[in-house]
Amino acid sequence: MAKYSVALTVYNGEKFLKNQLQSLVHQTILPDELVVCDDRSTNDSVSVLEKFAGKAPFPVRILVNDTNLGYSQNFNRVLHSVSGDYVFPCDQDDVWFPEKVERMIQYMEVNPNAQVAIHDLEYCKADLTPIGQTKIERMRESFDLNRSYVVGMATVVRREFLKHCLPVPRVDGVAFDDWIHRCAAFVDVKEVKREVLAFYRRHSSNTTGSGSLNVDFVTTPRHFKKRRWKNFRVKTPSNSSGT
Repeated sequence: MAKYSVALTVYNGEKFLKNQLQSLVHQTILPDELVVCDDRSTNDSVSVLEKFAGKAPFPVRILVNDTNLGYSQNFNRVLHSVSGDYVFPCDQDDVWFPEKVERMIQYMEVNPNAQVAIHDLEYCKADLTPIGQTKIERMRESFDLNRSYVVGMATVVRREFLKHCLPVPRVDGVAFDDWIHRCAAFVDVKEVKREVLAFYRRHSSNTTGSGSLNVDFVTTPRHFKKRRWKNFRVKTPSNSSGT
């Protein structure tokens, strides 16, 4: 039977971390392992993790970086450390629905060509109040989902394929999930599953907090058109006559 790993990264995640950890406990299929990599948190995040590990109904391994690696390289380390056949990246501040893992593994089993798959998400505010829009609903009329829909915590990747994607390159502007999805899209092994399987919490400290795509209110396609027009600038030709 296929095994799965959850690869969680943490940095000062104490405020929301317990909710996410509990959502792992409530999965209809429990993880075969949870591997956590803390990126030198300055609050009690590691203490929260250690207390959870002592009572979790599955193995928990906690890694603490010697220096702060940053978001993508922290994931790079934890993804190198997992052993499951399926790997589920996990953020510290979202909440998974109980059937998320089971549904995604079922999807991968009936889609053997898929090496990477991503499900839909319910946008919610910091207190987990849904805003009334999912990520795919927001993106479907303005974006190419196969190319542009990228969220690490909504992703599952087969570990054999993941090995070919690692290490995550140290390139500004290329996040770990963006890199994995680019690799999968390039060889046409990415699938988008249009089922909502987690709460996508929006708050002031989100790593993906900036930008028009992840605001915590309902948007329309016009929202993105207006942003693009705002960023468009017409360059005035310089006077090259020399007079």
